Amino acid sequence: MKKLFFRYRILHWGEKISSLRPLGYTLFGYVFASHFSLLAMTLNLLLGAGILTASYFLNDYYDWKLQHERNFVSREPQVQKHMVWYFSFPLLISLAAGTILVSQSYVSLPSLAPLLLAAVLSFLYSFPPVRLKDRKGIHFFIFPVCVTLLFLASILMFGSFSKIIVAFSLIIFLYQCYLESLHQIQDIFEIHESRKLASPNQARRIAQILLGVYIGVALILSILINLPFFLISALFGGVRLLRLFQVRLVAIGRERRHIFSLLVSAEEYILYSFLLLVGLIQ
Repeated sequence: MKKLFFRYRILHWGEKISSLRPLGYTLFGYVFASHFSLLAMTLNLLLGAGILTASYFLNDYYDWKLQHERNFVSREPQVQKHMVWYFSFPLLISLAAGTILVSQSYVSLPSLAPLLLAAVLSFLYSFPPVRLKDRKGIHFFIFPVCVTLLFLASILMFGSFSKIIVAFSLIIFLYQCYLESLHQIQDIFEIHESRKLASPNQARRIAQILLGVYIGVALILSILINLPFFLISALFGGVRLLRLFQVRLVAIGRERRHIFSLLVSAEEYILYSFLLLVGLIQ
């Protein structure tokens, strides 16, 4: 069973983070739901989990095959031989969950469009010959876009659009761009990676600039758009920025693995969820 969890990156392995971490945005989107159903939420999570685990498996497989990366897939000859099956297995779970959601009228078929788009982008990120991962410039934004689509998918399925949803989508996208910049910094110290930035100092500057933009947008939303609760994002962005000035570059990969580290500080979205549930954000 543990091999299964490592194979699909359900658990951390080495420096690799869990494939299920982005499901937090699915749950966050569900907080905005206009109606609650435990079964619908569970099916929605299974739908997203199947896509995520398949995507991360595909990424590890082609990182091993094309870049000779030493990951968990590289240690499993049987998996390498039957890659199509191991890739398809979690997608069958997603297909079953999606079919039940639509057939039981929990969601409409068009509302699944953001999730399907996220799936296509995440697969093309790794899959040759397209392999967006190796397209300089484009590759940086693929994961932030996919994560934002996960959030929007829950909104379309179970809630409705509003000014606040658009604002949160922008904040989530910028936050993920910042996290992707941390990923880029980590890649500098990995031999197999082809997506290296010019220098460690440049990589840190990019992350600092992105946090500055994050803080600036949060302040604009708070003051000019009259959504004062986004001061929370400005505060957490400031904490991350201070930590980014202090931390050694080689330690960023380790801190990135922990969602409650000062560099990641996912408590921000837990706090937002609480405020939404008690009705302080409407």
